[in-house]
Amino acid sequence: MLLNSEIVKDFSDEEKELVKSAYTDLTANVNQSKIVTDIYVARMYRESTQMLIEANKEMSKASERYAKSLTWATWGLVVATVALVIVTLLQFLR
Repeated sequence: MLLNSEIVKDFSDEEKELVKSAYTDLTANVNQSKIVTDIYVARMYRESTQMLIEANKEMSKASERYAKSLTWATWGLVVATVALVIVTLLQFLR
């Protein structure tokens, strides 16, 4: 009970009586409900964080595949540009 704690030792008799009257079976149930809620919220937070981590991993893999295809497309454009430059130079040299 809080009346035995260091925090309450300097309270007046009226304040101590108020603290004593605030402790009922109902407050114990409220405290228990709060703890249950806190545990539930912590679990949901952990699960949602885990799901977010998994989603980020999947996005990273997809992004990597997309980057590889962009690299090949870029090299294809470079080859096409070089071919166009060569064809244009050959036409001017005729």
